[in-house]
Amino acid sequence: GLIPAEDLDDIRSFLSEDRLWSFFLTQLIGFSHLFLETMAFRDEWQFYRGRRNFVGLSMTSLGITLLRHTIIFLYLWDNDSSWILLMLLLKDIIFVAWKMLNVYRARHKDVRAASARDAKEANALDEKQRLTAEYDTTASRATSIVLLPVVAAAAAYSLKHYQHRSWFSWA
Repeated sequence: GLIPAEDLDDIRSFLSEDRLWSFFLTQLIGFSHLFLETMAFRDEWQFYRGRRNFVGLSMTSLGITLLRHTIIFLYLWDNDSSWILLMLLLKDIIFVAWKMLNVYRARHKDVRAASARDAKEANALDEKQRLTAEYDTTASRATSIVLLPVVAAAAAYSLKHYQHRSWFSWA
């Protein structure tokens, strides 16, 4: 016939009931993930775009998120991952950096604008930002006490027991 016998066997194997079910389930999960990620990105973009006051938002958590996304991106890039996945992560890195820039600008603009309007309002805003920074420091310290030894131990174990392509893969 038109199709060689070994290719026909491959096609029959792929179209078997188990493989077809697995294929459709994988596609459904992939499309669901892409849809939910797009909806979350849209809502988060709207939250940050129209906002002028970021009191209560942790710059430390945004910085850690940026670091985490960068490490994951470098690891996947070093391991020749899919370009689609790399572009999604690069979008996340750029978006988190944009969020940090917006928060930084808004915090400094709010204090200057409030101090120009009214000293009482400026003190209230400054007090809210001071409390945010204090809570952020307390939470970061408590989390670091637990996480840093665990991460250091896991990194040392990984370095000793696994082979890595480069330092990006180990980090």
